[in-house]
Amino acid sequence: MAIISVVWLTCSSTAEGTGLPKPSPGQYKIGVVNVKRVFDAYEKQKDEYALLQKTRDQKQKKIDELSATIEKNKERYETERDSMTPETIADLEDRIESDYSLYKAEFRRLQEDIDRREKKLLESIFKEIHLSIQEIGTQGNYHLVLEGGESGRSGLLFFSTTLNMTQQVIDYLNENYQRSK
Repeated sequence: MAIISVVWLTCSSTAEGTGLPKPSPGQYKIGVVNVKRVFDAYEKQKDEYALLQKTRDQKQKKIDELSATIEKNKERYETERDSMTPETIADLEDRIESDYSLYKAEFRRLQEDIDRREKKLLESIFKEIHLSIQEIGTQGNYHLVLEGGESGRSGLLFFSTTLNMTQQVIDYLNENYQRSK
């Protein structure tokens, strides 16, 4: 086990370049935020994901209709093939293949569009979360804010629950989101 020594230095009455009061030895203010919990509890994230799901469902209808057409034509091909002319069989096979190609292209385009929108949403939400943590840290005169998971995990071996400011970040984000509606 490694032993880590912490040396408290006192230089001046304010922290260099910050304008914040320089803490006395042992008086640094530290906070811990569970970013995953903040993300999960952020109302804007929930609303935006619901809109994304609605968009996906609307676009999925077109793909489902195309799939139903393909299945109908396949069924017709299987049940009526023996009574069809060679031209009709060839036309139906071409239609099925063409519809299937269109289906795959539409499905791929839908998936890429949803993936792109989700990525943009995640980047935006996490940017808001991190900016909020910075604002709360600055307003609360924190000197250090660490990311912490459940039960002191996520890179931290332990943290006191008195340091946990996750709910403060959730409340801050949700209050600002409600005001912006």
